[in-house]
Amino acid sequence: MTETQRLINVYRQQAQMVHAHVADFSEGDMLVRPFDKANHAAWQLGHLTSMSIVLANTAVPGALPEPPAEFVQRHGPDGVRLNEGFESKAQLLRRFDEMNDAAIAWVGTLTEADRAKPTPESIHRFAVTIGHLAMMLPIHAVMHLGQIQVIRRKLGKPVLF
Repeated sequence: MTETQRLINVYRQQAQMVHAHVADFSEGDMLVRPFDKANHAAWQLGHLTSMSIVLANTAVPGALPEPPAEFVQRHGPDGVRLNEGFESKAQLLRRFDEMNDAAIAWVGTLTEADRAKPTPESIHRFAVTIGHLAMMLPIHAVMHLGQIQVIRRKLGKPVLF
């Protein structure tokens, strides 16, 4: 198995884990905060989608299809305190899946030389090369899934994984 194939498998597993973590969430559950200043699952799911696109496109313009600007804004720092006006769970998962499928296609095109290229200075603290960025995007998702586990516990849902 090549490095690219392994990375594509990680993106596929990421999607499975995202879906599993919110599969038993109602629309109301998607807006539950485990405590006042924590993010709810609707914001986090949109954030994973929009930030993956923003970061990939910062490094490689046009790598992934752009979401609407208002979607990016709602799921960025300006939207963390919002509790209404979010898309449904199904819509958020559809957007996530579309982004993830596009990311898989993008990762599949990366050569070893592409992966070695540096990222723009603006995202160096997140990833210094294109290859590092491609690996960091699923790690970002795992971090947020840990936060969603806390919501699951608050809701009395089974702990996953």
